[in-house]
Amino acid sequence: VAFGMGIDKPDVRWVIHYNLPQNLESYYQEIGRAGRDGQPADTMLFFTFADVRFIKERVEKENQNKELLESKLDRLIQYAISPVCRRKTLLSYFGEYLDQDCGNCDVCTNPPEVFDGTEIAQKALSAVHWTKGQANMNLLIGVLRGLQFREIFESGFNEIKTYGAGKDLSHKDWQSYLEQLIHQGYLDIALEENLKITLTDASKLVIGPQRQMVSLVRLATIEA
Repeated sequence: VAFGMGIDKPDVRWVIHYNLPQNLESYYQEIGRAGRDGQPADTMLFFTFADVRFIKERVEKENQNKELLESKLDRLIQYAISPVCRRKTLLSYFGEYLDQDCGNCDVCTNPPEVFDGTEIAQKALSAVHWTKGQANMNLLIGVLRGLQFREIFESGFNEIKTYGAGKDLSHKDWQSYLEQLIHQGYLDIALEENLKITLTDASKLVIGPQRQMVSLVRLATIEA
């Protein structure tokens, strides 16, 4: 909130976001408050999936420019989870391009380990398909892990093809992978329907004839 009041100190060394801004324009302006004296400065961004949900709920209430606001939020999420140099990613949003990585951001100094997560993605998308988009994240994870929730049996989800297909992964693992699939646009959350997980048009690229490869970041890298 203090950013709206204006900060003109030249020697700010740190700018920390404790939650997700609404767009990259705001984020870029706010981190630009640091290091105006030309000396080294650092920025840090914390965010959770709850931040994304909160902003999406606010966007849903807008009467104008809703699609634009959603698009800007999507770009910000892509920036936050991008395995590419953050300075390069950020500047490219504003039409500026770097030939080389900055060498200073967390991605450059601690590159995330990406692996072929196509099989994981296919299991997740298939589970969403067979539950007909009627499961929220916790219920969907329960289906993938083959848990014996009463809600699973009452809904008949224990009879679908992908029931228990992901029992080799923990709840925490599945939550992270599902969030990555949401951020990459393969899944969506129906805010108006109790946060049920639904398929998107991009899902067809993974579970359709194309069988497009899906890259996921290893969880050990995220947690580090």
